[in-house]
Amino acid sequence: GVSSTYWPSMALASPVPGTGCVLNVPAGAGSTGTGCSLAGFVVPNNYTGNLPAGVTRNTTPYITQTTPPWHNFAPRLGFAWQPLSSNRFVVRGGAGIFYELINGIQGAYMPMRVMPGAVNVQKSPLASWTVPGVAPASVPGPVGGFGFTPLWGNPATNQTSNIQQNLVPQNLTTPLTYEWNTNVQYEFLPSWVLEVGYVGSHGIHQASPGAVQNNTADGSPIQIPYNAAQLVGTGAPCVSCGANGVTVNTPANTFLRVPALGILSNATQLETISNYKFNSLQVTLRKQLSKGLQLQAAYSWSRGFEQVPAGSNTYPYVIQDYAPEYFVRPQRLILNYVWNLPAPRMNGIVRRLIDDWSWSGVVTIQNGQPIDIVDSGGGGIFGLKPQAGNIGKAQLCPGFSSSQILTSGSTTQRVANGLIFNPTTGTFNDGWLNSSAFTSCGDALPTNIGAINGVGGGPGFGNLAFGNVLGPGQSNWDMALSKQIKIHETQNLQFRAEFYNTFNHPQFSNIPGSDVQSSVAGQKNTMGQITTTSVSPRVIQFALKFLF
Repeated sequence: GVSSTYWPSMALASPVPGTGCVLNVPAGAGSTGTGCSLAGFVVPNNYTGNLPAGVTRNTTPYITQTTPPWHNFAPRLGFAWQPLSSNRFVVRGGAGIFYELINGIQGAYMPMRVMPGAVNVQKSPLASWTVPGVAPASVPGPVGGFGFTPLWGNPATNQTSNIQQNLVPQNLTTPLTYEWNTNVQYEFLPSWVLEVGYVGSHGIHQASPGAVQNNTADGSPIQIPYNAAQLVGTGAPCVSCGANGVTVNTPANTFLRVPALGILSNATQLETISNYKFNSLQVTLRKQLSKGLQLQAAYSWSRGFEQVPAGSNTYPYVIQDYAPEYFVRPQRLILNYVWNLPAPRMNGIVRRLIDDWSWSGVVTIQNGQPIDIVDSGGGGIFGLKPQAGNIGKAQLCPGFSSSQILTSGSTTQRVANGLIFNPTTGTFNDGWLNSSAFTSCGDALPTNIGAINGVGGGPGFGNLAFGNVLGPGQSNWDMALSKQIKIHETQNLQFRAEFYNTFNHPQFSNIPGSDVQSSVAGQKNTMGQITTTSVSPRVIQFALKFLF
């Protein structure tokens, strides 16, 4: 009952805020007519404090228009079928609907971080467990309630309230996933089974993924800009432009062209509007233990696409694009095996030395992960430059194509090149990415977006799709050699020699950063630089284990 939020739809249905406020005067009690607006601020119906005029009390104990659903129905169905008289051939399949939880830290921490009227135990220096929060000092609310900072904007003084209002959306929904699979299993030889299957899934109402940030996506949701500055004079519905007398688009007047006047253009919200789709061919060859050998080889060929926020030079300026799923590797082969090594029949001490040895291991061979190439210098005309590293597409220079984005040579050579500093040029050499494809023309981002008859305009977004090149692949071999020494019927001694990354093959992580701005003039060109490995250098360890 102590959190609050802001509903943009409610604010947009109200008059545009005026030109200023009388500070340190409770809103609605002396500041009426000064331009203050609290339209859009919402508290739950179990908020016990007094409210300033203009703040809305919700009809439910939530800060969203939607309520937790009680009617989610998630059936699942599976089957197994032997179509032949033999039990060596089986067809299996299944499908289901799965509802997902929204991470609590996203649902609770976001509105409590900078939200006017929120109790903030983490940020307030005066907070404690007995006094869990303090009211904002600028514009306090009535006695018994928290303060709310009203919205206002003044074109004459080039100032607004500039609230960084991070939101949980008013129409929050439950993420939903559809999953289905089918496969056939065939025992074509005794102890040998071949399995071929198809696995698919499709998610809707997903929290927008944080895939673009540093190419290290883990599926966690990110916040999306919801108040991007709109363009005047180009047919876009710039609601606040007419009221503020704005007739030209420049990066300096973005705060006057935003839909919610008084809130920063780069303010963000958690949204559940993303979708994804995944399809995979999965083949497994399995040999059960017989004649001292057991092994399994599993191969997958997958394609995954997710909906990600992306900058656009046309309304509504922040759109949803499909991009390759960032943690899906297109092809992946995993092989594991155990082989009890055969030995000639011997007697005495020789037999005890050469018997009961086994060799085992795991082999991982897989493609790299998709890379997003972004340009944090874009989006200035929409007031989104701080978010451009997340949503800002890069632009290829004329004469280049997507096939020329990656450098050539072996993986090790390309990684090593990117770590060589050239004192003559003052930059690092190109590593995994060919920086010339983006900087040989001086960073080709369109810079005249929003210009009217040659007047105004500013940096927009590029047109390069996200995730259209891959990072380094992986080929890793882990092995172990073990010896079982029988001491007594109930006592054994086991010796193991284990070799991780047996061949000491260097294997590299994905690019930590692929921002074109890191390779423009004056920078040191760290755009395609890879500085970490995904697998450690070879590690050998020995173990002795007594079993009784």
